Amino acid sequence: AFKSSHYHLGKLGPPFYAITVLFQGLVFAVDISPFFFPVTAAYFNFAPVILGAVTIFAILSWWLTPESKWLRYEHLKTTFEGADGVKEHAGEHEQIKNPVFAGSAAPAANPSAPITSNQ
Repeated sequence: AFKSSHYHLGKLGPPFYAITVLFQGLVFAVDISPFFFPVTAAYFNFAPVILGAVTIFAILSWWLTPESKWLRYEHLKTTFEGADGVKEHAGEHEQIKNPVFAGSAAPAANPSAPITSNQ
């Protein structure tokens, strides 16, 4: 379930949300507007063109790329297990010993040690 933030506006929340959306719309309209009228090649604002190209590319990439290529189940499962601090191993659950969350510092790297690659 979604956990709400600590700061709650109560019944004043919806009017402030509406004001925020309207203000962001105004800022967006001003940002993509031409600098001067009439619009010439020297004063053309390319922000709408770039925004449109990036949006079209993102939608096409999302639509044409299979889900298994950009959202692999193994990576998602590993991420969630690491966030929960639980590692599933052969159907059993065991607690992951993470020095950052356990309150102890991880061992520092030796800066004078030679750099080696195990690949």
